[in-house]
Amino acid sequence: MLTFLQLGDLRPRFLQRLPSLTRLLLLRLGTRDNARCPFGRGRCSPEYRRAMTTTDEVSYTWHEAVHPPAAMEVTQVYGYVFDALARVVVLRDTHIGSWNLPGGTPEEVDGGDRVATLVREVAEEVQVTITDPVYLGYQQVARPGRAPYAQLRMAARLDRLDARAPDPDNGRVHVRCLCPVSEAAELLGWGPPAAPQIKCAAVTAVAWGLPVGSPAPVHTG
Repeated sequence: MLTFLQLGDLRPRFLQRLPSLTRLLLLRLGTRDNARCPFGRGRCSPEYRRAMTTTDEVSYTWHEAVHPPAAMEVTQVYGYVFDALARVVVLRDTHIGSWNLPGGTPEEVDGGDRVATLVREVAEEVQVTITDPVYLGYQQVARPGRAPYAQLRMAARLDRLDARAPDPDNGRVHVRCLCPVSEAAELLGWGPPAAPQIKCAAVTAVAWGLPVGSPAPVHTG
């Protein structure tokens, strides 16, 4: 499985060839100038490689393109799944009332394979099959009263949308939505802590040649 840093050597001149909407989106997601742009050296700027945000005594630290320590618990594997129009798959559990990325908790059946976790959870939650998984990094969460734990983030390409079916975990059929990256970020509502991971996902989609930042209709169903 590829990591974000292995996607290719993306030079500044490539950035200049991108559609203006794509460059604007990447700027909004945290790129400050070309010298620190992920396209400059094939990586995000140092601030984004390890970005920390603290909210109500809970801190979120983003670690790009590195895996968590072996002793650290991995509580979730979520994926930014892109279709051919660079739309991201998000879901809404009507029982909980919030939007989320597809993904979930590693289980014994996955055999320690984080890609297997993502493939299984995406199929169960939104009935989507994926291809070309790319590991982006992990978000370290530290909260009072427990050891820090890791939330893994990946990007993948949508291979097939299947007929809707109940999530075997809770028996509910979640709302499935495909929308542009900027709208997905607003629906998720994760705020500043999520900016670096969303930017890395968007850059990955650009490296695939997807039209990130271009207008695309929202699809629900």
